[in-house]
Amino acid sequence: LLTQGNVRYNLNDPILEELITFGVISNQGGYCVISNPAYAHTVITSYMPWRNGSTEEYFPNGYQQVIDSNGFINLHVVIEQFQYFLPKVDPTFYFPNQTPVEIVPQYFLLNQLEVLCAHTEGHVRAEVHQGSKRMDLVLFEKEGRQQVIECKIWRGPAYQREGREQLVDYLTHEGLTEGYLVFFAHAKEASYTFHPVDVEGKHLYEYIIPLPERLSEGASQ
Repeated sequence: LLTQGNVRYNLNDPILEELITFGVISNQGGYCVISNPAYAHTVITSYMPWRNGSTEEYFPNGYQQVIDSNGFINLHVVIEQFQYFLPKVDPTFYFPNQTPVEIVPQYFLLNQLEVLCAHTEGHVRAEVHQGSKRMDLVLFEKEGRQQVIECKIWRGPAYQREGREQLVDYLTHEGLTEGYLVFFAHAKEASYTFHPVDVEGKHLYEYIIPLPERLSEGASQ
């Protein structure tokens, strides 16, 4: 449900039937979705480790570069530096069943933002629902400021357009003007790119971050 989002709604499955009975999941277009954002948050935090890497590994140069003088998190710098953190992670995490899944790097990024939020009077939530849509990460900061991040595995231009549309829909609903779209690419020839783009009056900061080569090789064996 969390990693792929493509579990068929099936009352004949005993596990799904129990979750449906207790109102944890519901039917959306023939697929299972977690009914309540509070349930989703509980499930996510239940499976997160108490300690997921050290602060020094996340921010070896300290917090000065990633928190501005007004006390807000500089997401561009956080995301840009995130590419250097990825190779430090055991490659088996990225490729369960030999297939890359976005939730793994997404949750490492979530953990980094939680560390920063402890210093900025903010908090970050994962899998934030808005109608039929959901955003991967939403950063809530002081003075009502929101910053939105959508994470995806790179699967080509069509999937890129879909990610843009999803992010724009959320920004429009929330009355926000900008957001962040992060793709994780596992092709050998992939390289880090940053490309701001305007879509339907919204300013998107778009990134392609390669999964390290050694991880891609591990997936192809």
